[in-house]
Parts: sequence; C-alpha cells; structure tokens
Amino acid sequence: MLSLRKTLSTLTCLLLSVPANTQVLDALSFGHGHTISPDGRTIPNWQIQSVNHNLQIHSDRVVLTPPAPGHARGGLWATQPVNHADWSATLDFRASGPERGSGNLQIWFARDTAPASGLKSVYTVEAFDGLALVVDQYGSMGGQLRGFLNDGSVNFKNHHDVDSLAFGHCDFSYRNLGKMSKLVVSQSREGLEVTVDGKSCFKSNLIRLPVGYYFGVSAATGEVPDSFELQHFVVSSVELYRNPPPATQYSPPPPPAQQGGQYQQPPPPASGGGGLSEANYNEIINHLNAIHAASDYASREIGALSNLQMNRHAEIKRQTSWGSQAQFDAIDQRIQGLEQKLLRLQRDLEGADYQASLKDLKNSLKDTQANLMNSLPASMSDIVTSSAPKMSLFIFVVVIVQIALMGAYQLYKKRLANSPKKFLRGHVSHGHGRVGKHRKHPGGKGMAGGQHHHRTNLDKYHPGYFGKVGMRHFHMLRNHYWKPGVNIDKLWTLVPPETRTKYLSSSSMSTDTAPVLDMLQLGYAKVLGKGRLPEGKPLIVKARYFSREAERKIKEAGGAVELVA
Repeated sequence: MLSLRKTLSTLTCLLLSVPANTQVLDALSFGHGHTISPDGRTIPNWQIQSVNHNLQIHSDRVVLTPPAPGHARGGLWATQPVNHADWSATLDFRASGPERGSGNLQIWFARDTAPASGLKSVYTVEAFDGLALVVDQYGSMGGQLRGFLNDGSVNFKNHHDVDSLAFGHCDFSYRNLGKMSKLVVSQSREGLEVTVDGKSCFKSNLIRLPVGYYFGVSAATGEVPDSFELQHFVVSSVELYRNPPPATQYSPPPPPAQQGGQYQQPPPPASGGGGLSEANYNEIINHLNAIHAASDYASREIGALSNLQMNRHAEIKRQTSWGSQAQFDAIDQRIQGLEQKLLRLQRDLEGADYQASLKDLKNSLKDTQANLMNSLPASMSDIVTSSAPKMSLFIFVVVIVQIALMGAYQLYKKRLANSPKKFLRGHVSHGHGRVGKHRKHPGGKGMAGGQHHHRTNLDKYHPGYFGKVGMRHFHMLRNHYWKPGVNIDKLWTLVPPETRTKYLSSSSMSTDTAPVLDMLQLGYAKVLGKGRLPEGKPLIVKARYFSREAERKIKEAGGAVELVA
C-alpha cells in the first residue's frame, strides 16, 4: 500500500504541474538567493523608514526594530505595484525579546506606496485602502494573527473597537521560537488565504484584492522591546494556461501511436501568427510523456501489489485450515460434555440444604465466646499482679534521679566559676578586639539604617515598612475607590431566608418571578464570577459593576443584571 500511495502521489504531482506556472517577481522580493542589500544601506526597489533608531540591513536579514527599549519603529515599502491578479507573498520573520513584549508586526497591501500608514500600527492609522495583517500579543495564547480590510472609509484611529473589525484570526505563538516563522498570504481564483508555518490560518472566497497595490512591512515596539527580523520576502505570480491556441493557427494531429512507452512526437506547429510557440509545444509534449510514463509505472505497481495480496490471502487461508470435519465434531462433543457437567453442578448447588450446617456453626461460635469471657478476667488479674513493680524499687529509682540532678547542678556551677572570663579582667578589650570593640549598639539603635545599611534586612523580612510608594494623590477621597465585591456563589445567601426557601425548595416554582438583589443596599458594589448558580433559579441583580463571567452565568441561569449608579 505504501508503494501504491507513492505512485499515486507522483502521478498527482505530474498532473498538477501542467496547468500552472509560478514566477518569482524580483522587483517585489528580497532575500531569495542573493544578499539583501548591495551596499548595506539600501534595498533595491524598496523604500526604508525608521523612527528612534537606524534600520539595520545585514547580508541575510533586516532588523526592523532593535532589541532595546525606546519606542522604535521601522518599515519597508515596495516602490513598484503588483500587476498580477493571482499572487503569493511569503515572509520569513523572527521575533525575540523579554517575556512580555509589547511589539507588533504589520504586513500591508495598500493602494499607495508608504501611505499615512507607513510606520503606524493598525490601532493608530487613520485610514488606508487595502489589506493589513497584524501579528501581536493580542489574545491569551501567546499571540494572534489577524486580518483587517478597509476601503479608506473607516478611520481606525478614532474607532471605538478596532479588534471587532478583523475579518479573520488565529492563535499564533511567534515569540522566542529560536527559528524563523513562515507567513504566506496568497490570492487565487479560490479567494484569499493566509497560512502560518504550513498550517491554514484563515481563508475567504469572498475577498478579491485589486491589481496595482503595493506591499509593505512595518513593525513597532514599546518600552518593553520586541526585536523583529526579516529574512525573506518573496512575491510570486501564478499564471494559469486558461486559453488553448486558436484552431485557425494550429490543428492538432490525430492521436499518436504508442511505441516503446513514448508518444511519437508530431511535427511542431509553424511559428509565427501569434499561435502556440514551439517552446510551449515541446514543453506540453514533455509533460504528456512524463504523465504517460508515470501511468505505466503506476499500472505495473498496482499489478505487483495485486499479486502480492493474492499470495498473502492464500498463505493465510492455508495457515488457518484446522483439519477435517471429524476433528471439529470431536471438539463439539467435548464442549457439550462440559456444558452438561456445569448444569449438573448448578442443580446440586441449588437443591442442597445448608441450614443445619450453619446452625451448628453458630452454636459452636457461641460456646467458644462464652468460654473466653469466663476465663479471661482471672487470667488478666494474675498477669497484672505478677507484673506490678515493688514499692521499694520505685523509691530507689526516685532517689537515684534526685542525686543525679544535684550532681549535674554542682558540676554546672563549678564550670561557670572556672570559665575563662576571669583571666580577661584587667585587659583593655576583654576579649572583644581592639578594632571592632564591644559596643552597645554597633549598627545603631532600633530601626536605624533601615533605608541605608540595613535596607536588605528590611526589604527581605519587613516589606512595605517605610512610608508611601508611588505618585502623590492630593485630596484623596477613599469613597471614590469604594468597590467591595462579592462572588455569585454567595448571592443566594444574601436573599432573605423565607424568600430563599420559597424559591429554592420548590422544584415546580414558576420562573416568571425571581428575587431582586440590590447589592448597594447590601454593602457591595461589584459582582464577580467565581462559583456557580443553581440551574433554573433566576435572580435579578442590581449593582454598579459586573464582571463579564458573572454577567454570563447570571443570564445562563435565567436571571438579569441591572447597572445602577
């Protein structure tokens, strides 16, 4: 089967290679097969822009933003438009930086070269006409790739929710991968498609971008830097052989005879007159010969695989033949005999009476228990009496312990009196050194040095000890920041007991009515989404703030939320 799949794959590739011709557009590409810049400062047919840094152009890559803070921006814009309806653009890039970067990368396909969007992101551009693909840290999966379209009528900078304008998106973890990521955007008769590292991100058959637009790549980074490096940007056109040559220019000969696995090549058409050229004609003949050879090879492989399968089937059939009918009859008789024995055993078990045996066993256990209970107390009393210690031994142990304690105390007093300090009396430093000296407060009294030489100890063991940190807030009113919260799993505990019992205990209670909770009167301002609500038991909750999760869970339970001042 593996050989058959390889054969069919080869045949499919040959068939698909006939109708299309892919051509790299050198004027719109860089980094493919040669150095990016001839002089290290410019890129042919591309316009260079940068802010707060100088764009770095190496022999094998272009650094749009450096790995250093400073709100840097960089961009490249093609000076020639795309004059093909079907095209494909491939960008190899890499992003690196700290754990939480703040940069973004835009791939533009706009009507004007280096328009107002030259070095702006999709959030700061006022208006543009074309396509914008944005790669940034939006989303919770480490990054996303999103697509935006505009015909020049929407001002993205003043829009209240730019993220809602995206027509397609996918999760894309692109930062600090240690390798180049490949982003491909292509337009064909089937529509527009965007792929990332060989996987489809999003596509649409309703989008058809016009001819004559310009490509551009821009990047921006904030105080936490993201370094974006471009290795290749290759634009290729896809031209299809759609129209066959006119019949008046060249009439195809009758079907060629097959000789030796090759088609006999008919005479080439006469050149001139705008018909099929000799080079194209020879190319088509070569393609047909290759397809014919592949089909012959596939046919031979299929025949060989068919013979192999037949041989395997015969071998398996031979190995699984167990013998004559007599052997099967003997096995069947043995199975029937076992079934009869099992049936007899089952009848014996069901018909036997074990009541008498169980009664005798019960009586024996009772007698044994009575004998143990009668003999155990006397035995335990004898054991305790014989094992009890004598009073004289106890008194002797107490006296020995007291003597040992007194001896230990006397030894301690003697060692204390004979300690070495008596030999230090009269000396200047008394054993504490002439340099460091034995001062009473060598590091200062109390909390002295808490912000200087004792700062490490204070920061480690007493964080937040000293004063205020941050910006000053003059005339601060605490009630402006009053926002106590409560989770939704505590809402029903705030309902009065009789109302709560009425709604929760009755399963047949109608859902047309529901208890109303005014959280401000209960001392809360915000409702949070932790926990669960009883299913089918709605609540009407009034509060100043609701988290998104709390609002969703309240509505799923059939309730409603109401914002109050």
